Amino acid sequence: MDILINNSENTILFHEITQPLKNLLKNPEYLPEHDSAKKMTFEYFVNLLLYFYFSGLDSLRSLITDLKTKDVSKIGLFLVGLSTIHDAFCRYQAGLFQQLYLALLKVVPPRLIEEFQELGPIVFMDGSIFPIAISAIWAEFKTHANAVKLHLGFSLNDMLTSCFLVTAASYDERKALAQLIEIGVTYIADRGYLSFELFKNINDKPAYFIYQS
Repeated sequence: MDILINNSENTILFHEITQPLKNLLKNPEYLPEHDSAKKMTFEYFVNLLLYFYFSGLDSLRSLITDLKTKDVSKIGLFLVGLSTIHDAFCRYQAGLFQQLYLALLKVVPPRLIEEFQELGPIVFMDGSIFPIAISAIWAEFKTHANAVKLHLGFSLNDMLTSCFLVTAASYDERKALAQLIEIGVTYIADRGYLSFELFKNINDKPAYFIYQS
């Protein structure tokens, strides 16, 4: 049995689109060394996050509602509490997902867009702020609000994330880009990135920069 996920754009067959991950999630190389969880295992957590993403849900509470009201047992999902999901975010470190993502790219290589190949690698850069728990002192943003900033590079050549950096929300986007510069890449960003020091860093690499007004 399978389940169709209807989001705002199209219909997705869950088992079909997640199939490349199935074998990887059975390989101990890509799993936590010690996974003591009885229900929220790393494999289950990955599938839950994929369901969240493909369903176009806007919050974890919406996810809980889906688990309660839809027959998700067909794809091996079941109802879990909100606190259990929060615990999983703390228990499974980001490096596990990064390793899994890199392994997936080897199994399913991205399709390159030929029209851009002669121009070399092109990356769009931007930063977005995400609110987080008030207890995270290191991410202090405002008096009564904490947040982190995701500095993301999106490759136009293969339509995939090429690099990212997570910082406190107040961190300067120009400094973040300076840490992510790679040789030969053309970076496209808004005028907020304009800085003579950044241009020097890009030129020294050497790399290239285009800003959108």
